Amino acid sequence: MRMKDVGMVLLALVMGSSEAALSDSIYPRLVLFELSSSERAALDRLTCAPLDAKLRKSIGMDSDGSDRNEYSAFVRCAPHAKIYGHAVFFVSSCEYEGTWSCDAPIETLSVSYSDRRVHVTVEGSTLTEAFHVVSHLVLRSAIERADVQDMLDSQKTPPLDECHVRAVQENLFRVDCHRDERMVERFVSDGVTKYRQIPLPGCATTDNPACALYRMGYRSRMTGHGFRGVASTLLHEQGWPHEHIELQLAHQERNAVSASYNHAMYLEPRARMMQAWADHLDHLRQQGGAPSDRE
Repeated sequence: MRMKDVGMVLLALVMGSSEAALSDSIYPRLVLFELSSSERAALDRLTCAPLDAKLRKSIGMDSDGSDRNEYSAFVRCAPHAKIYGHAVFFVSSCEYEGTWSCDAPIETLSVSYSDRRVHVTVEGSTLTEAFHVVSHLVLRSAIERADVQDMLDSQKTPPLDECHVRAVQENLFRVDCHRDERMVERFVSDGVTKYRQIPLPGCATTDNPACALYRMGYRSRMTGHGFRGVASTLLHEQGWPHEHIELQLAHQERNAVSASYNHAMYLEPRARMMQAWADHLDHLRQQGGAPSDRE
């Protein structure tokens, strides 16, 4: 199993013991197991020792049971450096078919945030640069948490994400995190290096709701119409009159005279409704819950 397959395994792992069977359409009989001391020693000589590091963790993966005739292993070396206090180590994907063969080791940065850990790899740039790019997205909540457990860590730790940063131009980076892709631009403002997501076509000179949602990280996750639907549903559940909600959402009467009259007639109650809606959103943000009824 090469490195490209490891992500598929990670998505299915919640390991509470040293061995687990994974049910998957591609690897229906995959078994995970601890490597023996001799197996670890052989992999250490092949993967970590040439890098002046020691093998820290490893796990075996066999898609045909655990007969040890042909199987794979995932190897993590001990940290050899730190970036802003976060550990840097090498990881390798290896296969055994009578003898070991391993992919080239990949230097990886393990970053701890308040709600997750992220293993960051980079192509065409530095891990330090990749750290800044990924941190920009995570701290702005532009990428969702993957909720995947680290298969090499039996401790209860925050969920683990995998993010790969690739420099596509001098100041432009593509970030792939568990099927979520973002484009990030590096720029300098007032002498300070900063990062921002590349907007949708046309958003550089336009500040419409679709562009705002994109910059907030909602691309392919939510739309303006989606938020309108949420508002309509909740306002109805809270007991606000249907006609007030429809007018606020600009669902117009077909008769222009009637529509104009209703706008003037319901202006005051709609203002009260929107203030209650604003209070509702503030309550959700500050308290983590919603008022039980109309306040």
